[in-house]
Amino acid sequence: MAGPRRSDVEALRADGPVEVRLKEAKSVLNRRKHVDAWFWDRYSVNAYEGCAQACEYCDATSHRYHKHAEFHRVVYAKRNVAVVLARQLARKRPDIVALSGVTEPYQPAERQHRLTRQCLEVLLEHGFGVHIVTKSHLVTDDLPLLRRLHDSTALRVSMTVPTVDPDVSRAIEPRSPSPARRLAAVQELADAGIVVGVTAMPLVPLLADRPEHVRAVVEAAKAHGAHYVLGSGMSMHDRVRDRWMAFVEDRFAEQLPRYRAAGRSGPGTRGLGRIVAGVCRELEIADRIPRPILVGEPLPHNRRVAEALLVRAYRMGLRGESKARTAALRRAGWTIDELDRDIVDIAEAGALQAIDGVGPSIASLIERALATPS
Repeated sequence: MAGPRRSDVEALRADGPVEVRLKEAKSVLNRRKHVDAWFWDRYSVNAYEGCAQACEYCDATSHRYHKHAEFHRVVYAKRNVAVVLARQLARKRPDIVALSGVTEPYQPAERQHRLTRQCLEVLLEHGFGVHIVTKSHLVTDDLPLLRRLHDSTALRVSMTVPTVDPDVSRAIEPRSPSPARRLAAVQELADAGIVVGVTAMPLVPLLADRPEHVRAVVEAAKAHGAHYVLGSGMSMHDRVRDRWMAFVEDRFAEQLPRYRAAGRSGPGTRGLGRIVAGVCRELEIADRIPRPILVGEPLPHNRRVAEALLVRAYRMGLRGESKARTAALRRAGWTIDELDRDIVDIAEAGALQAIDGVGPSIASLIERALATPS
């Protein structure tokens, strides 16, 4: 197998200062076709383009995101993001917005520009819920505003902690706060009553994806008040893989033969999702994010039933059950999530099987979900 193309990854791995440039954005609100079954967001907003953290495993540098080549050396701050976001939200039905989709919302530029904070204020004003995904303790700077979002709309905060080993973290996340500082922020948020969890993503191959690595992260998350832990492996496609291979060759050369022998998919631990779920079950912490429901949501039962079906589909996938059955459950979950009629009324009318994709077995699951206290 050919080695990584260093010319393709040089700019992404380059050292040196980070430059912040201001830019005007024409559109900032991205909409998913269906609600995300992991993070429960319908929309996402990136107040910044580019990321100063320069994590070696960064998936945002994949060609599929079409980001600029100096993604970790030049950060664009969208100075009009709040104005544009307010204009776009005015035409949308309130739902959950992820901050951010492909960059860090609390990178160092936030201390000066406060663009993430401005977005949060606009989202609160328009009644939208928020899911913050970060790997920075700076999120606690906005704690008063986060409390208001929690009380008035809906809020989840997920702190990314793929390893608790400070040496591994320093190697793979060179400009990110230490795991200890991130976990301290988790504790501060939990103490404030915020629903906060840990995303152990990615559990990088060989360095952080063994069962003992997973257990260490889950134990630390629970000890610091986290409500849930999500874990997944690393994407190994296009220049993400090339960059990672260059990193492994430079810093962990003894592992390089195992990477090369594993082929394009990489040497990740098999059944990693089942390992995460098993450790979480043993330590009595959720391995899924409890779905946030907006205050005043007109169809809360639809959201809860959709959540139950989508989580069940995820569990079936972990167990390696029928892909067709799993896909059918997922489609039914999305269909119910997007209905404009209350699922309770449909169930009471005996018309569940009139819903597209709902047969007797899924109708039974819906009835059980409706009978389960939320």
